[in-house]
Amino acid sequence: MFKDTKAMLYYLFLDHRSSILIFWGIFIGSILAILTITTAADTSVMVVSPSLPILIFCGIAGFVMVKESLPFCIKMGMTRKSFLTSVFLFNILLAAGISIIQAFVNALFRLVIDITSTQVRIFSTIEATTMNSTWYNQLLFDCILCFFLLSAGLLLGSVFYRTGLIGGASVVAFLFGLFLFSTTRDWIVELFVTINDSFQVTPNLGTISVLAVLTVIPTWLLLRKASTISYNVR
Repeated sequence: MFKDTKAMLYYLFLDHRSSILIFWGIFIGSILAILTITTAADTSVMVVSPSLPILIFCGIAGFVMVKESLPFCIKMGMTRKSFLTSVFLFNILLAAGISIIQAFVNALFRLVIDITSTQVRIFSTIEATTMNSTWYNQLLFDCILCFFLLSAGLLLGSVFYRTGLIGGASVVAFLFGLFLFSTTRDWIVELFVTINDSFQVTPNLGTISVLAVLTVIPTWLLLRKASTISYNVR
């Protein structure tokens, strides 16, 4: 079990290495381009939120993980239980790694902005909440958000892998429908955040963490008898 997990983690790292490097290359290049343009042109203050593309990347990375990795790993002799355990462990490590890199990159860009007096403001996710804007709160908040989106993306990807486009689209339509009704929409929002009378947002990090971990149950139910061929191509 330990050897399988170790081998799987190494495979997932190699499989995601190029996409991670490309993402960070584009991400850093885009911020540098914004800093250069803002410095060259006398413009008003420009607000940049690096957290948004990172969260989108985590959701997409989790979504494609099953389709890209499960068939190969099962054919190589790994059990579905070992696969799922390794994937969730990898998601935790990936979320922590991305959060640490983001904190370092944000601090570096803030230093450059202060030195050059560039009219750019880095807006991080924690600034939209009531949490103290410290580096450790930022790291914890981003890590939990990234892990949740990786887990949610993995679950949604498992639904599409097992049930095909029709089944996956039906689940997405159902979730979208929940937000059309104020009762269910308010309940879902309150599950993740608490909004006070001043419209200040307090994230329920404990609930988000528990939900991220609990996604392993439906994911396992979907994958425990899944074929090595995606439903869409069977």
